[in-house]
Amino acid sequence: MEGSHFSGGLFCGLKSPLFSIFVSMSAINDYIAIDKDTAAGVPVFKGTRVAVKTLFDYLEESSLDEFLEGFPSVSREQASAVIEEAAAIYLSEAVK
Repeated sequence: MEGSHFSGGLFCGLKSPLFSIFVSMSAINDYIAIDKDTAAGVPVFKGTRVAVKTLFDYLEESSLDEFLEGFPSVSREQASAVIEEAAAIYLSEAVK
């Protein structure tokens, strides 16, 4: 990222795994909340009490549509964003 504030150090380019994780974690905060007073600190979809892990449990056995039918307080946008961010983090780790 020549000419940017990230042109050295940890963020030395868009393909840097650390940069990808940083961007993913910033974006994921738009969709996930972690609060010790909500679900004992388990990551949940913002504005709900639905654990993020529940999404991945459903995806192992069924589909995104079935998850959304079972948990109408979670929007398709939220679920899709979490899946995309998890994939980005996974892929950035696989590059190492």
